[in-house]
Amino acid sequence: MFRPKKTTHFYAKFDGNLNALNRLLRIKHHVFFFIKYVLVAEIITHFPLLFQLENANSSVLKQLEEFRKKYIGGVKSEKKKFEKQTAKFCQNQERYLNKTTKNPNTLQEADASVDMAERHFYAASMDYVYLIQEVHERKKFEFVETLLTFVYAYFTFYHQGHEIKKDFDPFMKDLQSKIQKTRTNFDDFSEKLKKRMSEVQKQEVPPSISKGCKEGYLFLLEKSKCQQAIC
Repeated sequence: MFRPKKTTHFYAKFDGNLNALNRLLRIKHHVFFFIKYVLVAEIITHFPLLFQLENANSSVLKQLEEFRKKYIGGVKSEKKKFEKQTAKFCQNQERYLNKTTKNPNTLQEADASVDMAERHFYAASMDYVYLIQEVHERKKFEFVETLLTFVYAYFTFYHQGHEIKKDFDPFMKDLQSKIQKTRTNFDDFSEKLKKRMSEVQKQEVPPSISKGCKEGYLFLLEKSKCQQAIC
């Protein structure tokens, strides 16, 4: 027989579970709202580190490029001067060797020219050697210091993330437990709902109130005007 009382009780229980679920969703909404803005505040606090990591091209490669242009480029420029002074010094020596000893004045001028070329050659040599040594020494601290700054910022950023994770760890574990409990309750409720719906569908339909009532379809047959004229 049909049992409307139990069905009504079932739907009342169903509505109660839906209300509880809605309350839980509202609580989770506020929780996630809080997490969202707390995490945003933490990101803004450590934004300089994040910006430095995101702009590694400008913070690291740009400094290395400046080092290359300023110091290595200076060595290349000084190398050209050194090669130029070397060529002049060698040419003066060749001209001096080709001079004859007949004219003393010519030899004195050649000696002075060779001495001057030799001084310029030694000065260019010292400048060139100094710049080479400077590059070798500077790269030991400027190149490594640039990379060290980036690595330090990298580790500091993730260390801050680790500290934030530790602060939120109890809350996240509690939330995970509640989520798991809600999932389990949902699975149990779904099974009970399917089972109850199956039982309701198997119940007998209530008998009609009037025994003389008939059910069916009523059709109306209409004759066309053409048929009326023939008849």
